[in-house]
Amino acid sequence: MTTIDFNSPEWATKPDVYLVDEHVMYKDDGSEEANIDHAFLEDMAHAGNERVASTGDAVPAIIGHTTDDPNDPQKPVKAYFTNFKVLPFFDTGRYALAADLKYHPQDAAYLNQYPRRSVEAWIRRRQVDPVALLGGRTPDRDLGLLRLSRGETPAASTLSLEVPLGLP
Repeated sequence: MTTIDFNSPEWATKPDVYLVDEHVMYKDDGSEEANIDHAFLEDMAHAGNERVASTGDAVPAIIGHTTDDPNDPQKPVKAYFTNFKVLPFFDTGRYALAADLKYHPQDAAYLNQYPRRSVEAWIRRRQVDPVALLGGRTPDRDLGLLRLSRGETPAASTLSLEVPLGLP
């Protein structure tokens, strides 16, 4: 099995990036589709880690959401998410699925144009794939903003999580 070596010096890591928090998902008709509770998030973390361990298939981060139109061009992968876990979600009293973002430091300025994220969730499989990176488009969940900075070396590169100010 050929996999990407995310421990190589060409990759920088931002640990514990929030992907989705506890909430109830609703269908367009208003009926409940899924209760994304702590147990569901734990299942998602397990499924993501199992997938990476068994196939090397990390979750891609792409610009914008995918579409169901098979004629639409594929969106290029800009980064990956690995090492899934469930963590307290800021000071909300809720939990969230988080993962480590793996990215090339030279892409930091480009990725900074897309500070928001929105997961494409596979409810029955309890998986996330892919994660859409968004610019001005409002995501369904408020997860904080990502801001990359490019260090002098990949090991020195960092990605900070900025919390929106919530101004009126």
